[in-house]
Amino acid sequence: MGLETEHRFLCPGCGASFGWKPQYAGRKIRCKCGQVFVPPDPASAAPVEEPDLYNVEGDAPAAARMAMPPPLRAASAPTSASPAPDALSSVAALYPGRRARPVAEEPDPAREGSNLKDLYVPLALLVLGLGLRVAQLLVANNNRASKWGGDVDTPGDPRKAVLLAVFQMIISGGVLIAGATLAAVILNLNFGSIGKAALKLCAIAVFATGVASWVAVFDQGRYSVTGLMVALHIVVIIYWVGFVYLFALEMQETLLAVAIIFLLQAAATCALWRA
Repeated sequence: MGLETEHRFLCPGCGASFGWKPQYAGRKIRCKCGQVFVPPDPASAAPVEEPDLYNVEGDAPAAARMAMPPPLRAASAPTSASPAPDALSSVAALYPGRRARPVAEEPDPAREGSNLKDLYVPLALLVLGLGLRVAQLLVANNNRASKWGGDVDTPGDPRKAVLLAVFQMIISGGVLIAGATLAAVILNLNFGSIGKAALKLCAIAVFATGVASWVAVFDQGRYSVTGLMVALHIVVIIYWVGFVYLFALEMQETLLAVAIIFLLQAAATCALWRA
């Protein structure tokens, strides 16, 4: 019997009991009640020796052994008091047998989640962000205030606009995933499974890029960067809201992770702009 079944720990929020698993070591998990905590590591806990209640001659002193009463012997019941087999069967017939209930499998906090946050909301953000970016390329890219895409001309074919938007979304999603990976290594964060985390991060990046492309258009100054600065601030806000909603992170962890991601994205944007 391993540590997974020997050691158990409780949720500090609701008191739910969980079995220890090696992948919980040093990581934060989330209970169904919403409580985020670090389970205690059984390897670091000092073993406690329980006294042997049946060792009456080993370590007990002589005076204690002499004071112990002799073991009691169970008195045999008289044969005349035992009920007849017919009486037992009639009494048992009054109480029908009950089926044993199957033992419910314990919830795994590391795998908890809902289809709403893991699938539906990220897919909706992907579609909405891609649609915003394609519409901006087709409708408002010739605006003199459109400095979000640099010197990119307005594509005449909608298919070219979609390809250009998809290419830009791949870049922004890749940069966000790289920044989240760096933040996870530095801050020891747990974003969940790789597939679900990648989908959520790409959705946040695509939606933020689509919104920012429209925000930058409203700055009508030819040499003004106010629209770009406002768009960057909105991107940071979208990142923060997305991380709070889609990932079970604390406030301080969210702020530090978004700061690391934004710095890496700013460096990548400057590098691509000069190229």
